[in-house]
Amino acid sequence: MDTTLHHLFPSTSTSLHAASQIKKSPLPLRRAKCRPTKLLPSTSMRSGVALKAQAPTAQQASTATCTPDQDPSELLRDLAGEELSFVAMAPTALGRGLVTREPVIRQAIVSVPMHNSLCLTDEPLSGISVFGDRLQQAWQQQHGQMPQEMQDFLQGEERWDIRMTGWLLYVLDKERQRAAGGSLGANGPSLWSQYLALLPSEHEMCCLLNYSQEEAKELQLQQLMVEAKVQREWSEYCHSYYFSKASGLYRFADSMEDSIWAASMVRSRTFSENVNGEGITLMVPYADLANHSFSHNSTFCVGQSRQNFELRSVVHIDKGVEAAISYGEAKCNYQLLRDYGFVVPGNPNDRIPLHPSVLSFADDNSNNSSSSSSGGSEDESCLRFSNAEESSKAVFKGHRLNGLSLVEAAGLAGDWMKGELYPQGQCSTTSQPHQSQNGSQAQPGQATSSTDSDSGAGSSSTSSNASSNAASSRWSSKAGDDAFWSRQRCAVLSLPLTDGYNGRAGAGAAAEDQGGGGLAKSIMSWMAKPITDSGQPPPRALRPDEVSMERASVQEHIQHMEGLLQSLPTTVEEDQALLEQHAAAADQRLSERLATAVRCRLEWKLLVRQGLHLLQAYLECMR
Repeated sequence: MDTTLHHLFPSTSTSLHAASQIKKSPLPLRRAKCRPTKLLPSTSMRSGVALKAQAPTAQQASTATCTPDQDPSELLRDLAGEELSFVAMAPTALGRGLVTREPVIRQAIVSVPMHNSLCLTDEPLSGISVFGDRLQQAWQQQHGQMPQEMQDFLQGEERWDIRMTGWLLYVLDKERQRAAGGSLGANGPSLWSQYLALLPSEHEMCCLLNYSQEEAKELQLQQLMVEAKVQREWSEYCHSYYFSKASGLYRFADSMEDSIWAASMVRSRTFSENVNGEGITLMVPYADLANHSFSHNSTFCVGQSRQNFELRSVVHIDKGVEAAISYGEAKCNYQLLRDYGFVVPGNPNDRIPLHPSVLSFADDNSNNSSSSSSGGSEDESCLRFSNAEESSKAVFKGHRLNGLSLVEAAGLAGDWMKGELYPQGQCSTTSQPHQSQNGSQAQPGQATSSTDSDSGAGSSSTSSNASSNAASSRWSSKAGDDAFWSRQRCAVLSLPLTDGYNGRAGAGAAAEDQGGGGLAKSIMSWMAKPITDSGQPPPRALRPDEVSMERASVQEHIQHMEGLLQSLPTTVEEDQALLEQHAAAADQRLSERLATAVRCRLEWKLLVRQGLHLLQAYLECMR
C-alpha cells in the first residue's frame, strides 16, 4: 500500500460508515456522457496487418521524455500508448481537435490501452462489477498501488460522477506531490502529469456548474440561470462533504476550485460504454480530444479484444479532415451548454417554447398543471418545451396551424410529421443542409398538395402552389446558409401543426371532413386504424374558410414570441456587437465563460426571432 497518500483520508475508522449513512439528497448532476454510434462489422486492418496498440511498460512510460521541439500532444499520445498515428491534434473549426494525417477508411484511428484510462463500473454494488474491477487492478499495476480506502471508494455506493471526480482529484494530488518532491527527475513527465497539463483550467471551462452567481446572470434565460445555480451548489456541496482536505470524507482537493474543475472535466470528457451488460464510465487520455459534431464521421467503443479503447471512423475520411464523434444526437443547446460548455449554431434539436397556458404534459398531475398565472410553472414549462425530446411529450390545447401551408410558406419541403424538412428545390436524397455540425440525415417523405374533389381543397391547392413560389423567392437570399435553414426547420417544428384533418387523421376523419355523415360516420368510428401511413390521405393545405381562425392563431403566437424577446435585457444586435468586439479587440475581450453565455443567449434569440419572421411571412401568404 502506498503510505505516502494516507493524508487523503480521515484518520477515524468510522468515516466510510458515516458516508454510507448520509441521507441522500437529489443529485442534480445528470448523466451526460457520450454514447457510441452502432457500427456495422468492419476491420481494423491496414495493408493486411492487424493494428493492435502495444501498451508501454511502466519502465517505458516513466522514461518517456519531451524533446524541446516535440509537440505536447504527441508526447501525450506516446505516453498513453497510442501507436496508430492516424490523427494528430490541431486547431479546427470546432476548436482543438483530432485531424487525420492521411486518408482513412472505416477502421480504428485511435487506440489507447484500457489500463491507461480511468474506468469505473457505474453501479458496482447493484449490478455487474467485473470488467471495471479488473481494469482498476490493471491501472494500479501500471500507475501505482492505491490505498485500500481509495479502492473501496471507487467500488462503493456513491454515484459514478462523484467517484470519477474523486479519482481525478486523487491523480491530481498525487502528481502535485511528485512535482513538489522533485520525483519527476530526468525521466520527464508521467502520462497523468502530461494529461493534466493539457486539460483546460477551471477558468476556461463553461459548463453550467462552472458559472458563479454573477456570471450566470449573463445567460439571461431564467431556466439556465436556475440550472446553473443548482449545479454550482451541488458541486460546492460535493467539495465540502467529500473532497475538501479540511472537511471532506475523502481528502483529495486543496480548494473549491480544484473540485469544481474536476467535476467539469468528468462532466465534459467521460465516455459511457457497456461491456457484457456492465455499464462503465471512462476517462481516456488523448481519445477525449475528439470534438462533437452532429455530422460526426467517427465513433468510439471498447475494442473487440477488450484491451483497448478505440475511436473508429465510420466513413472514409480524407487527409486533413477532423475526426469528430457525437456527444448525443438529440441534445439541444441547453443540454450541450450544461454538460459540455458550448452551443451549436442552428442546433437541430432546439425548439421555441410555447406559452404554458396552451400546453399540458402527459406526466403532469392535477397539482402541477401549467398556468400562466404561476411564474414557477411557466418557467418549468418553457424549460421542458425548449428541445425536441420534451416537446414530443406536450399536448397542445389550442388551434393547430396547417402544417402543409406553413411548411410551404417557410420555403421548406418534406414530411413535417417525421421532422424531415429541407429547403425547397434541394434533392430529397441528400442530407439536411443544416450547419456543418448538424448531421441529421433527412429521408424526406412527400408533402403533396391536396387532390380532393372538394372545391375548397382544389382552390387551396392552386393557392398553395402560388404561395410556395412566393416563399421560394422570399427566402432565396438565404441559399447556402445552413444555420438559417436549421433554425427555420426548428421554428416550424416548434409550432402545433395539423395535417388539415383535425389532427394526424386517417381515412375516417378525411371522409368526415369532406361532409360524409350518417352511416359513413358510424362505420368509420369503429374501423381499425392502420398500422402504417399507407392509405392515409396526404396533408391538406389551408382552405379559404379556415383562414380567419388561422390568422388569429398566428397572431397569438407572434405576440408570445415578441414577448419572449422583449423580456430579455439585450437584443440580437447588441449581443452580436459584443461578440464582434470580443473577436476583434484584445482589450475588450470577454472571459471565455461570459463569451459562451452571450453565444448561448444569442442563439436562442435568433431562433425565436426567426420563428417570428416565419409567422409574419405566413400572415402575408394568407392575404
